[in-house]
Amino acid sequence: MFKAVIFDLDGTLLDTISDISYSMNSALKKLNLKEFEIEDYKYLVGKGVDKFVNKIAEIYQLNIDIANKLKTSYLEEYAKIKSSKTKPYPGIVKLLKRLENEGVSLNVLSNKPNYQVKEAVDKYFNDIKFDYIFGKMPEYPIKPDPTSVKIIISKLKLNLKNILYVGDTSTDMKTAKNAGLASAGVLWGFREEDELRQFGASYIVKNTDELYDIIKGD
Repeated sequence: MFKAVIFDLDGTLLDTISDISYSMNSALKKLNLKEFEIEDYKYLVGKGVDKFVNKIAEIYQLNIDIANKLKTSYLEEYAKIKSSKTKPYPGIVKLLKRLENEGVSLNVLSNKPNYQVKEAVDKYFNDIKFDYIFGKMPEYPIKPDPTSVKIIISKLKLNLKNILYVGDTSTDMKTAKNAGLASAGVLWGFREEDELRQFGASYIVKNTDELYDIIKGD
């Protein structure tokens, strides 16, 4: 049984890919650049906004000034639409409430900017108690560096074997491994099972019922 769970956000708790793709495509359109398909974005995101923009800048061979304009425009578009297409994945709210009622510590660690993470959690899970919520902050390196997850671990004051990390990408699996945690790779997110297994997922889960059983040790 795990006493605490650290969740990734995008692709794990929330289906954000429609808002991400719409916002970046709007930014690309302003620069007269070709838009990407929504499925393409699943492989472009996951390592924070800077690396996301840098990947696209490399594809289009953009100079630093244009890349910075693209980043600014993307963030403006994302703020403008206010996560209108974002929604929790099926079964997530029920899972979180069930775990909360059973005394499991709930936590979030994301490479998304910290203010966006806190806004999203407050908007979609405002009646659920999370102990610690961490997004990207200038003073800490992003995942898969284990610095932030180790801060959460120290605050939880639990043995590593009692904490499960849950995510949907290789970045998440590497983060868990770097911190010495067991990991669950979810198949409803942005990446495929092969990637999750390749990067060391302790468990592969197809739905929230399976995830609950793993957390509770059934």
